[in-house]
Amino acid sequence: MWVKINHGNVNQTEVDDIVLTQENNGDFHHRFVEPNTNALLKRMVGGKFTMKEAMEKKGFVERVGRETVNDYFKNYGGVPHGLTSDTKKKVGQEMIEQMVDNARERARTHPKIMKPNKRHFMEHESHKRITDDNNIEQHMRKMYN
Repeated sequence: MWVKINHGNVNQTEVDDIVLTQENNGDFHHRFVEPNTNALLKRMVGGKFTMKEAMEKKGFVERVGRETVNDYFKNYGGVPHGLTSDTKKKVGQEMIEQMVDNARERARTHPKIMKPNKRHFMEHESHKRITDDNNIEQHMRKMYN
């Protein structure tokens, strides 16, 4: 269920190239990144978001990595079969990290979070968790070290 990456098999140069290129690809951003960012935002506002689940859930990480790599090679040529599965998973994790950052920025100004009332107490609690960057940074340090 949780993704496992052998960091010895990851080609970090390829990961950086693919992630930076796809982050600046407007079509890919509109077609793939925005819908996933919106889904993460809904989970954040609803109080169902956990960083661990977003960054380590096997199916999500592999799907994001596969879609990102396939779109990259479709647009810029080459063969995606030369990449290891660990490299694709690392691409997926880095793209998800960007999506989480985008969703977190949008969540900070979300109307349900900024103006909590009795009905939206859960959203207010989510806001505390979203804006508490120390917890997120601690989790990221544990995950990558």
